[in-house]
Amino acid sequence: MRMNCARSLPLQKREISPAYFSRTFHEVMGVPPLTYLNNQRIEPSKPIKQIALEVGFGVCRIWRE
Repeated sequence: MRMNCARSLPLQKREISPAYFSRTFHEVMGVPPLTYLNNQRIEPSKPIKQIALEVGFGVCRIWRE
């Protein structure tokens, strides 16, 4: 799921109901599938301060995390 977080996963083709998948996923992983997916998408993102420094803003006191 982590490697394919940008792709859609059509459950209708998988012989499993979306409700069953969601319930089972939540029981096993501890979070609903959408929450897990959003966390995987956000995880590799950088803090705004780091991005500002990388693009040349140098030391800037207005950037807060």
